[in-house]
Formats: sequence, C-alpha cells, structure tokens
Amino acid sequence: MKQVRRIIDSSLFKNISLIIFGSGLSQFIAILSIPIVTRLYSPESFGTFGIVMAVTSVLATIVSGRFNIAVMLPRQHIRAQAIFDLAILTAWFTSILCMLFLVLSSSFANLNAVFWLLPFLMLVLGLQQSIETWVSRHKNFKLISFSIILGTLGGVLFKILLGFVFVKSDIDSSLWGGFGLLFGTLFTSLITAFYLKKGSDLKFIPKFVFFNPKQKVLLKKYKHMPLYRAPKDAINAISQNLPALCLTLFFGATATGFYIVAERLMKAPVLLLGNALRKVLFQKFTELNHQDISPIHLAIKMTQVLIFVAIMPFILISFWGSDLFEFLLGSVWLDAGNYVKWLALWMFFALINIPAMTLIPIYELEDFFFIYELVSLMLRFGGFLFSYYLLNSDELAVAAYCLISALANGVLILLVIFLSKKSRGVNV
Repeated sequence: MKQVRRIIDSSLFKNISLIIFGSGLSQFIAILSIPIVTRLYSPESFGTFGIVMAVTSVLATIVSGRFNIAVMLPRQHIRAQAIFDLAILTAWFTSILCMLFLVLSSSFANLNAVFWLLPFLMLVLGLQQSIETWVSRHKNFKLISFSIILGTLGGVLFKILLGFVFVKSDIDSSLWGGFGLLFGTLFTSLITAFYLKKGSDLKFIPKFVFFNPKQKVLLKKYKHMPLYRAPKDAINAISQNLPALCLTLFFGATATGFYIVAERLMKAPVLLLGNALRKVLFQKFTELNHQDISPIHLAIKMTQVLIFVAIMPFILISFWGSDLFEFLLGSVWLDAGNYVKWLALWMFFALINIPAMTLIPIYELEDFFFIYELVSLMLRFGGFLFSYYLLNSDELAVAAYCLISALANGVLILLVIFLSKKSRGVNV
C-alpha cells in the first residue's frame, strides 16, 4: 500500500489523472451514444464499419513508419522535430501509395465503395499519432485531454446526424451505414489532430528533408522503427483484428457487427486507462532513462497497481456483461453479449501489460517483439480455425482467441521485464 500511495502522490499520477479525465469523459460520451447509434445503424452496418476499421488499424501501424514513436526518444528537441517531420512525410507517402493501389485495383476488381476512405483514414491517423507524441514529449497533457474530448464529441454527433439522415431517407443499407460510422471516425481524428497542432509551429506538410546529414544520422539511429517496430505492430494489429476479419469470412457481416459492438464496449475502460498510461509512462520512462535511471522498477510497480485496480471490475463484467448488453442496446444485440465474458479476460491482460509494452522502444526490444507477434498471431489464428472447423461456433471461436491472447499477454510481461534487465536503454 505504501507503493500505491507513493505513486498517487507523484507528478506521474497527476499527469495520468489529467489524461484519464479527458479519456474518461470522451469514453463516457461514446458509451452514452451507443444505445442511440445501435438503434440508428444495423448490425450489418457495424460489420461493414468493422472490416474497414480492421484494415485501417493494420495500415495505421505502418503509415508513419513508427517514426512517430521515435519523436519521444532524443534528448534534444531539434532532433525530435526532425523526426516529427520524417514521420509526417512518411504518412503522406504511404497514404498516397494506398490511394494508387486502390486506383489500380479498381481496374480489375470490384471494390466496395467504403474502402476509398482508407487513404484518408491512414493519413489523418498518421498526423494524429505524430502530433500526440510531440505534445506528450512537452508534457502538455492538458491539451491532449481536451483534444480527446472535442474529437470524440464531434465524431459522435456526426455519426448520429448521419444516422438520422439515413433513417429519414430510408437508405440504411450496410454500405451507407458503414459510410456514416466511418465518416464519424474520420471526423474524430481530424478534430483531435488539428486541435493538438494549435499553438505550435509544426506543419502537417513539412519540407522534404530526407537527405540532409541530420536526417541521415536519425534514419540510421532509428531504422529499427520501420524495420522492426512497424512490421511488429502491423502483425499485432492483424492479431487484434483477427476476430473481425475471420468472423466476416466465416460467419458474415452480422456476426462481425455483434463482435465489433461488444469489443468496443469492453475496450472502453482499457482505452480510458491505457491511452493515458502509454502517453505518460512513455514520457516518464524516457526521462528516467535519459537520467541513467532504470525505469524497470517503476514499470513493475505500475503493473502491480493495475492488477489491484482492474481485477474486480473485469470479474464482474464476465458474469453480468450479457444482461447489461441486452438492457443497454436492446434485444437485437443480445448475441453481442455472448462474447463479453471472453473479451473481459483478454482485456484484463491487455491492460496490465501496458507498462511492460512501454519499455520495448526504450530498451530496443523490437526484434524480439517482432518474433513474439509472429508466434502469437499463428497461435491465435490456429485457435480460431480449430474452433470454426471442429465446433462451427462463432462464440467458441472468439473464446479460443481471447484465451490464447490473455495467456500470450501474460507471458509477454514476464519476457519483457527479463530482457529489459539484460539490456541498456536508448540514450541519444
């Protein structure tokens, strides 16, 4: 208890609390909107939205070459700004490549119209990721907090507005419903990114500076980000979105829609605390490392605190989540509640592994994490296929995936702590 009290009294806890306020209010707004949104959009619309966002989540991990993470690492701000420019340029380049790929693909394949939003979603997410890291580096967590609230509020209102337009126009198909949900998500990221940029002299269209000497040094220093971290994060995103992709393939868009809503509600508390922890802990761990102080001890203490805080709520959700879903969303969404007890186990371990995950870029463990993600992906996919082909049950397929994911996250915590103790941090 002394360790918990010491953390609560620290500036670290105050920064986390500030981000949690913004994330909490935004998640509260999002949760309040769900009973409205699920009555405006059909499960099929959520299924269409889910498959596009699953692809977007994968592409978002490579859009900036993960140079957005490296913005936090240098000691000197001038180097950090050079890496920020590099991240923005990479985001523009990969988004344009995505658009060209879609144009070429459309000449010989019948693309669903919603996929034309992919390049725009990629670019805006790349800008948002980069500016968030820059603002976190400067410890302006109040600005981050307000940007999250404004972005969520704007996106939710936009989704509801479009939903009412579709209902009154009698055009609530899975395609147009998917467009409505996706435009709301795009609007959220746009508001967040441009509000964060407020007050800074940073540009979202920087000059092309790839080949000056400073850029060459930084590219060499942080080449592990696009070479290891980006592919690793892409594999992780595929793993995270595997149920949505596989449910669409094997069981159809309706099953995917049920899963997407269940996952989003279950992820709400994890995103609430997790996003705050990642921003603040990454800044704090990097600061300690620059002072030649090991952040491993603090990471272990934070993991223990998270276990203490989170275990009881997730147990309660596992037992009574299904009834809560039916009450909040209506009887049409009852099937979504069947996934909750399995998702709760996975989300618990996804939350408590955040301090360990934050150590990975500091101790340059991207090559290990890349191998871990490959093995984890194969195990998760194998569990999903086993349940589908032998049991032909969407619920049991999701259960197998969640159980394997929980076990993998638990093993990851132990391995990262062990390897971090044997490594040296990045001091630039």
